[in-house]
Amino acid sequence: MKEYVELTISDSSAKERINPLVGKQIHFSDTGKMKYGWSGKVQKWLSENILLLETQLYYDGIKMSQFGPGLQLGLYEDYKLSKKIGSVSVERRWYQAANKDSWKREGELSEDNSTSLVVELEFSNEEKSLLALGITPLQMEDKWFCYMEADRIYYYRSWTGIPWFQAKFSSITRDRWRIVEALAKKDWDLDIEQKKKALVARIESHLRWIKRIVKE
Repeated sequence: MKEYVELTISDSSAKERINPLVGKQIHFSDTGKMKYGWSGKVQKWLSENILLLETQLYYDGIKMSQFGPGLQLGLYEDYKLSKKIGSVSVERRWYQAANKDSWKREGELSEDNSTSLVVELEFSNEEKSLLALGITPLQMEDKWFCYMEADRIYYYRSWTGIPWFQAKFSSITRDRWRIVEALAKKDWDLDIEQKKKALVARIESHLRWIKRIVKE
């Protein structure tokens, strides 16, 4: 997934200093608590005083409760926080789901290259929506790339782009979903039960991680 933060600029004169930074990194911090701050890439102005940044706070485990609407910050040109542009407040923090083109992929799982699994997992609408945000690695060492398309979730190894797991969701009530099909990489030295446990652990770990960021 990608993350975006909208900042309200309190001093309109700061806009002249920000405009040349479009497409570049800008820094922001609660300087009362932090020696160094966070950074984001300047995207565009959404209105006269609201600036859109692409950020990576989720990657550092920064929860919504730690960095959400209303938070007051200083905006700076440099990471040492020595060139202050002005004061800002967080208007909104939101996420854009990963898609199949967000990272490299080497094909998909099929009947020929996978093992079929029976997985008994159910999710609420909200939980499925959180999983649908996916995982977009920032580097190959992040292990996993994930996206959801047409109620089917795909997990790839980020280092190689090789498909590892796949699962299909089906609606069982108005607000509940169940996994009705699941596949795991066939050429993998685990038996079916071990593959099933690995897939369940991967999905549950993914859901715990995204809940901590978005919901806490």
